[in-house]
Amino acid sequence: MVWHKIKNVKMLIKNYEYEITLVIDFIKEKFKGQDKLFEYIKSMGDIVVFGGVPRDLIFFKRNEIRDIDLVITDINNQIIEAIIGNKKNRKTRFGGLKCTINKTPFDIWALNDTWSFNHRKFKYKVRFENLPKSVFLSIDALIVNINTKQLIDYNFKKNFEKKIIDIIFEPNPFPALCVLRSFKYSKKYNFKLSDKLQAYIHSYLNNTYNVIEELSKMYISHYGNLSSPICYMFPEIKKYLSNALIK
Repeated sequence: MVWHKIKNVKMLIKNYEYEITLVIDFIKEKFKGQDKLFEYIKSMGDIVVFGGVPRDLIFFKRNEIRDIDLVITDINNQIIEAIIGNKKNRKTRFGGLKCTINKTPFDIWALNDTWSFNHRKFKYKVRFENLPKSVFLSIDALIVNINTKQLIDYNFKKNFEKKIIDIIFEPNPFPALCVLRSFKYSKKYNFKLSDKLQAYIHSYLNNTYNVIEELSKMYISHYGNLSSPICYMFPEIKKYLSNALIK
């Protein structure tokens, strides 16, 4: 992150209209040549762009966007048939679709299938505006609704201005990935981890058997092959692990 641009980034966050336009134009670009598919999905209900794309466009990291998360009103048989024409496209175990459109990976799922919405500790109603409250990290807590042209965040702006990454909703099916993403985004954006997030990491490391192996497997599964041992890629692990073991 080139932090001498921080004033411009803050202006982007305040100017939601401009940021919304950035996201919508980006998504339309990724559906180029697939206009009928895009309009068909849009006609079936709201399309919401989740987390990574709005965040990385704000941070001028457009070229680092790996994939696109879209949440839609529902996934019916017609949408499945329209998207899963390619054998590389498939349904996920959570009921969504993992697919490639114009060489760009997409994860698409129905609002009701959002994991946190089905967790007993999630206290909010199943609505698009509550998606930012369903994420683990505050750095993911924003959405853009393409249909209504709204940007909604939950503590994203507050933590951004403090340069802190915090926990929004703690229950998560992939704690190893939560830890890795915490370190990854802390380094990428030069943000500090909140006390609550540091405590979560300590607890995970202290209560996980073969934690280095688990973190390594998760990294390979999510990001690809390790270029070096996980503790060299993320030196913070040793510090947190040592502190956890000393307790």
